[in-house]
Amino acid sequence: GSMELHERKVNALASLKRWAELGNHCERLAAEMVKIDGLFKDDLAGLNPFPDVRPAQSLKPDFFERNPDDASDPVSLRILSPKAVCDAVVRLPNGILPLYLRSLRLEERYTEAAKAGASIESHMSNTKHKGSRGHVQQQWLSGERDKLRRTMSWKEKGDTLFRNGDYERAAEKYALCLTIDNDGGPYNQNALENDDAGGRLHAVLHCNRAACLMALKKYREAVKECTAALRIHTHY
Repeated sequence: GSMELHERKVNALASLKRWAELGNHCERLAAEMVKIDGLFKDDLAGLNPFPDVRPAQSLKPDFFERNPDDASDPVSLRILSPKAVCDAVVRLPNGILPLYLRSLRLEERYTEAAKAGASIESHMSNTKHKGSRGHVQQQWLSGERDKLRRTMSWKEKGDTLFRNGDYERAAEKYALCLTIDNDGGPYNQNALENDDAGGRLHAVLHCNRAACLMALKKYREAVKECTAALRIHTHY
């Protein structure tokens, strides 16, 4: 379908904070794009939407095709490997890329997010032709990679503090993680009044804060954190 329609759907999913679904849509789109690898040759070369993209090494065009004999493997739950993600990101429109990388981080797919950022940077530095995609804005890419670094670092520090029984400081680290997508704004101790970015990551962070608050016998605050997690992800 039209790339504009795909971008509209991705933006709609982002506004609804349905990050897992957003990531799945982007990866399915990339798999479809693999099907045109090698088709635009000779006099058709000028029509190639991705003129500087090498043939996919890990992403298979049929990865998301349904297997009628295996009901336990729904297409909507399949995710790409880190190597396949590297093939995927160079086949997505620029308007989709920032939200796709954000979805990887918010769904705790940190390895995929790191490799995706590196793949985009490497591809753009080696691109000789601008083509129809234009150049990726390096500012958003560096900003997203910085958010990934801070998320991983602060969450790991929180986990370490929790294991060491320092529940107060652990809760503070988890709160810092929750503010990363809010441009570093302060965390409201009433968890239900924060504007969460959503995703598995934020559900986990709220659960972790609830565990800290339970250990500190702050039960009312813990209930609010649990409720915030359930609003994001009903399985928490």
